[in-house]
Amino acid sequence: MPLRVNGGQALMHSLDCMGVEYVFGVPGHGQYEAVDALHGHPSIRYVSNRNEQEAGFMADACTQVTGRPAVVQVVSGPGLMYAGAGLVSAFANSTPILVVTGANSNPVMGRNQLEYRTLGAMTKWTGQVEAVEEIPDAVEEAFRQMYTGRPRPTGLIVPAHILAATGTIELPSGAPQRERIVAPGVEEAIQKLHQASRPLLWVGAGALQSGAQECIRSMARRLGIPVVSTHRGKGIMEERTKLGLGTALLAHPPLRGWIQSRDLILAIGVGRPFQDMPVPIVQIDVDPEFPTRGQRDTLWLQGDARATLEAIAQGCRHLPAGHFGGAELDREIEALHAERWNPDRQLQPQWDYIQAIRGAAPANTIFIQGMNQMGYYSRHYLSMPPGGQFLTSSTQATLGGAYPLSLGARLAAPDRPVIAITGDGGFVYGAQAMATAVQNRIHSVVLVFNDNAYGNVLRAQKEEFDNRVIGTRLHNPDFPALAQSFGARGRRAHSAPELQALLEEALQTDAHTMIEIPVGEMDRMY
Repeated sequence: MPLRVNGGQALMHSLDCMGVEYVFGVPGHGQYEAVDALHGHPSIRYVSNRNEQEAGFMADACTQVTGRPAVVQVVSGPGLMYAGAGLVSAFANSTPILVVTGANSNPVMGRNQLEYRTLGAMTKWTGQVEAVEEIPDAVEEAFRQMYTGRPRPTGLIVPAHILAATGTIELPSGAPQRERIVAPGVEEAIQKLHQASRPLLWVGAGALQSGAQECIRSMARRLGIPVVSTHRGKGIMEERTKLGLGTALLAHPPLRGWIQSRDLILAIGVGRPFQDMPVPIVQIDVDPEFPTRGQRDTLWLQGDARATLEAIAQGCRHLPAGHFGGAELDREIEALHAERWNPDRQLQPQWDYIQAIRGAAPANTIFIQGMNQMGYYSRHYLSMPPGGQFLTSSTQATLGGAYPLSLGARLAAPDRPVIAITGDGGFVYGAQAMATAVQNRIHSVVLVFNDNAYGNVLRAQKEEFDNRVIGTRLHNPDFPALAQSFGARGRRAHSAPELQALLEEALQTDAHTMIEIPVGEMDRMY
């Protein structure tokens, strides 16, 4: 039915039709009508952030947890620039969020303005509307682009005078559906698997995004195929188990040698090339422009991970239970676990702190890894049960992303524990987000491992630049007092047992909690 509305209302009605539940941003000039259209909206929640960088990260995590795209709405110019860190991280994470911004209204600028060029560089598709009536179709196209091929952010430019104008619109009938294409070449993949005797499943975030977790677990358990994961694939298969080896830590020589001894790797949603693996590869990925497709000894399957893997599993249904398992494989994996997870071979205090975190966290916890030594260590030594989720600061290695990511995750999943593992340097990038957390009753926990430094750079200066230390030692606030000044809970732990006790308490408390853990310089292994 035609609706007579202003541009802001047209935008929010269209987003509602796409199933959007969250819009993040900082209300400002050039978007008044759009924000006003959200006042009292029955199905879209507007989250006001303290800067646009925070908004981008929260939208990324919210989308990763719910599987439904969130929206970032920012003012043109500086607002969009501030959102850039979260946006490029979402691009690297293959997270389908929509960024809406304004534009310079001078018609001479046209599509050459800053916003169009900037969004075009950080999204897979960017559109611009020039009339209220164009808004529904532009929003629908933005979502169609998200769901076609590799999921990634899209952008939409709606100038301020269009938001304020009035027009008659027809709303979309609903959100486009994700393509579920079974990749051509499945029969050859099935044949390769039948011919193999020592296959390995290597799973990544693409498997999570397509919903392939249950198929992976079922196939692995029924046929006795071991599983390794990428960092963002943690939680697909339980770790430190009979078939779950955890992350593919190739810097660990025993694991690397064992992986290279397999006679087939089935890679599912893994965004890495495999030129370094002297093993035949079957690689399933939805991205038609994967940079290394066509590499030697690789069968490339372009299609949806879940649909393609289900077809492969169906083609292997006649193989007997435990076909690839057996006592020899059990002994190999047991030896790998004993070597990798031996407490006597672990870094301290990292190992004790990771065990404290894992001991306090329920199975369905969402962890967010920051760019600090504890975060790096967690990627490989924080064992994940199925039901948990592990979010990272992306391949962009975005310092400062972990804390706002944790807020978006908890907002999207208020019944699940959420723990961010950060350092002091990264946390202060977005410490103002404690105001957002308290105002929106986001009861997550952030752990701040405080070495009063940009620790990794400080180490590099000492080890690689003859101890010429510059710019890496930090002056920090009293972190618990800072948290309390925002109305959050602030605590301090001086040991692993103290951390576990405080974390257990925090996870049972209806409040946002920051726990500082003072540490010294930490060694690194990998």
